[in-house]
Amino acid sequence: MLLTTSPLSDDRVEPDGLLGELERIARETGADFLADEARALAERAAEGRFYVACIGHFKRGKSTLINALVGESILPTGVVPITSVPTILRFGDRGARVRLGGGAWRSIDVGSVAEFVSEERNPGNSRGVLAVEVFLPAPILASGLCLADTPGLGSVIEANSEATREFLPHIDAALVTLGADPPISGDELRLVEEIARRTDALLFVLNKADRSTDAEREEAEAFARRVLSERLGRPIGRIYRVSALELLASGRRLWDWDQLTEQLRDLAEHSGRALAAQAARRGIEHLGLRIRRTLDEQLAALRRPVEESERRLEALRSVAAEAKRALDELGPLFAAEEQRLSASFSARRTEFLTRALPRAASALQEAIRSDRRDVASVRRQAYDAALRIARERIEPWLSDSEEAATEAYRVAAKRFAEIANGLLHRLRETDAWLSAVLPADIEAESALHGSRQFRFYEFTHLTSPAGGEAVVEWLADHLLPGRIGRKRIESRATEFLHRVLETNAARVENDLAERVRESRLRLEREIRDALTEGLRASGLAVERARAAQAHGLEAVQDALSHLESLQARLAGLLDAAALSPPV
Repeated sequence: MLLTTSPLSDDRVEPDGLLGELERIARETGADFLADEARALAERAAEGRFYVACIGHFKRGKSTLINALVGESILPTGVVPITSVPTILRFGDRGARVRLGGGAWRSIDVGSVAEFVSEERNPGNSRGVLAVEVFLPAPILASGLCLADTPGLGSVIEANSEATREFLPHIDAALVTLGADPPISGDELRLVEEIARRTDALLFVLNKADRSTDAEREEAEAFARRVLSERLGRPIGRIYRVSALELLASGRRLWDWDQLTEQLRDLAEHSGRALAAQAARRGIEHLGLRIRRTLDEQLAALRRPVEESERRLEALRSVAAEAKRALDELGPLFAAEEQRLSASFSARRTEFLTRALPRAASALQEAIRSDRRDVASVRRQAYDAALRIARERIEPWLSDSEEAATEAYRVAAKRFAEIANGLLHRLRETDAWLSAVLPADIEAESALHGSRQFRFYEFTHLTSPAGGEAVVEWLADHLLPGRIGRKRIESRATEFLHRVLETNAARVENDLAERVRESRLRLEREIRDALTEGLRASGLAVERARAAQAHGLEAVQDALSHLESLQARLAGLLDAAALSPPV
């Protein structure tokens, strides 16, 4: 994997210069929080810093992987979900800093990082940590590459998965950490797809390679490669096999460590500045829109009586409280919807297995008994037959169930859309700001994000002589008398057939619940963000309007003229950013 970029044009407007002007406009507007974001992004662009986020399901060993890449155990690790907030590791003299709530950065000891980023000591980010940065003189970070540790997806602690999704806009490249069981989950697949819309700088790592057999690794890689390639519409390149814990414990660079670190260095050398510049351009567009809305809010506040603005701010606070209550109430409603759908699919699965298992077992036994070759050859054919028979029954069942599944999706989508749109309508009716920034009505046909993710899982690590119980089985084929050996193979192959059928049938159930949950979380995030930004901008507008009106009409006119000039400057800046050739 190597991100290719076009050369920089001589007449290109540098993004850090645009961000500097954006910061000045935000300061003059009084929106210091937006100015701080612009300044931080300008510094990042000027230094060529880009974020490589380590993402994946919880307990993939992401924190341990980052520790191994920088050469020391900086990030907390453990046997339960650990990371609660994204943590950035960047180059510099050894140190750390944290930012809480709306406050400024404050220095902390590197040894106390866990106090702010671990789930145990900061459960669900109850301390309100906005960001944590750790500075290290690690060689891999010297070229501007910053490693971002993200909370694991699919954690039993839902806030952790949300923290990773909220970090998405800051990701310039991703280190996707896979496992052997399961190789990749639906949550991970959707996250990778979303990141791939922003960048093609994706590296894939199979961590904990020392804890699985060759056959398990091969199957995990083949499965992950197939589903990722299908979803992204392109080959995914190499999957690097590593064991972060093994490297930290022994210091030996085994597996694909050298190739992975070389790829990261290559990324920094050839694409780092381009990635940082692209991040700056995304930031200019996003910050420019927020500053423009803040300016609009202040102009409106100056043009109406301050008492009216104060009443509006109070109404907005009331709306925010109502929305919070409504969002809290949506959780149980959607949970009930998920349970209803899950029960429906579970009933269909049970009905299918009750009918299919005996017939499949009979077909398998007939295939084994008709095979007159030696026992060792029969085993391979028996497992191949089990997979073929399972696939022959699973795939028609899925096809036959498509109409019922489509109807279930339609009903769920309609219910989801009704609940969500009812809340959106109430919020829009109360405030013009919210009407402008809230997401559009949800269409029932597209209410659930993503598509069906079922892939037939073959368990090939159970069918080859590659360690563990499989070795015992294959040895028994050569040592037991023929008739006994055949009966043993028939019994084991039938058990394998049942496992393949039951597991693949069960996997079909999970997709819809994941899609309902993801859609709910995305909607909640959009609403909460809009309310937070609206309250902040409205409060600032009322405060500045009150100050101007206290000094009389001339002061109000001066403030209006200044804000209008800021609007013109902002429009010119955004035009320059749009006309500037992209990286």
